[in-house]
Amino acid sequence: MPHNTFFVEEAKAHENIQELEATLMNVAGIERVLVDPDDGEIKVEYDDTEIQLQEIAKNILSQGFHIET
Repeated sequence: MPHNTFFVEEAKAHENIQELEATLMNVAGIERVLVDPDDGEIKVEYDDTEIQLQEIAKNILSQGFHIET
């Protein structure tokens, strides 16, 4: 199963982590979300027959979060 790692500055605050996890877990094709609050690292496992990486990034951005590059 494909996976990818994003770094999101706002994912260091507890309430933001819960919001982001809940949002992503409700997206079809996303199987697992793990957040490391120490550095804002988000690991997402997904089914690439249902969702593409760009769509996952768009979901994160649409919630007002910023992906670090």
